[in-house]
Amino acid sequence: MSARRAQPPSASLNTSLDSADLIEQLPFGVLVTNARGVVVFANPAATELLGLSSPVEGETCCRLFGCGRDGTPLEKGCVTQLAARSQGALPEIRLDTPDGEVATWITARSVGGSRQVVIHVRPGMRGDRRRRTQPHWIGEHHLHIKCLGPLRIENDAASLGGGWTQRRAGQVLTYLLCERHRGVHPEELVEALWPDAGPAGLGRVRYYVHVLRDRLEPQRERRTASTFIEFDSSGYRFNPLTVEIDADAFEREINAGLQAASGRQPGTEKSLRRALDLYSGDFLDDHRYAVWAQLEQDRLHSLAVAGLRELVKIRSACGDEDEALRLRTRLAEMEPLDDTVHRDLIMLDLRERRHSEAVRRFEALSKRMQSELGRKPEFDLSELAATI
Repeated sequence: MSARRAQPPSASLNTSLDSADLIEQLPFGVLVTNARGVVVFANPAATELLGLSSPVEGETCCRLFGCGRDGTPLEKGCVTQLAARSQGALPEIRLDTPDGEVATWITARSVGGSRQVVIHVRPGMRGDRRRRTQPHWIGEHHLHIKCLGPLRIENDAASLGGGWTQRRAGQVLTYLLCERHRGVHPEELVEALWPDAGPAGLGRVRYYVHVLRDRLEPQRERRTASTFIEFDSSGYRFNPLTVEIDADAFEREINAGLQAASGRQPGTEKSLRRALDLYSGDFLDDHRYAVWAQLEQDRLHSLAVAGLRELVKIRSACGDEDEALRLRTRLAEMEPLDDTVHRDLIMLDLRERRHSEAVRRFEALSKRMQSELGRKPEFDLSELAATI
């Protein structure tokens, strides 16, 4: 009598479900974010585990998990960016909702070649003794670069700035800041900084990158790897685990606020205010000679202006004219040649019977526009006054 071969357990499973159906029915949460950290897919379990009443597609990982916000385990890093640059899956960390009612554990991994990140969410328990464990894959930031306004560089003990930032090594630094979201090949640095160097160009790059690393890490031993500036097949880049850049935090908050505003979601004003608190001046304001920085200066300036405009709308709709005036004044300073911005500000002065201030603003605007654009404003002060 021959023995009957046992069928493997999988043979009895229902194989009619495709992978998408299986993910939908998983008991743990699965989210997929794109390169900007926006959720492009989330299964029902993710929505439930995060304590949300509506689907999370279109939200950002930073809003859901508190990336970059004080008091959270991710206050010094964005989970999407960290996973995208990791060689494997990130170890789990414990996250709680702001009210402390929902606890979860998350991990993440990039999907090779797709520029997407998969985030896994499982339930946690309030009071878990591991909740305060510092995740080693985030670690402590050792270098803080503030490039909104004048360039400032600090480590945990001292300021590292100085006149050197205006010289060759500083040029390499500012170029890497402008292109901080990707690796920069040595040939690109030659073309941008020393286009006439010829065959000696690559040697200059290696030398001044070495000088830059020594400036940023004065205690680094010779022939040891740099903590702050990495080099791989994509080129030179800042290490996101050890370098904190204020422009990145600004972008996370301003994009979260503008996205929330477009969908009339809660949290808009808080995100915008956090972003504008970080915006202490235009990008690399004391390096305006650097032609390679102009595009990034304009891009971040436009984001800050968009955030200010949205805050003006919010405060005006709430009837908070004092705050609206303060915001409009800041907006006018950032947009000195924008007729519409100055017209609204002058109208507000006229309504509040600040006639002298209205005249002063109009005359200053007229003089500047005539000097820089060769024309006068498209509105007349007397016409505005007649409408009040």
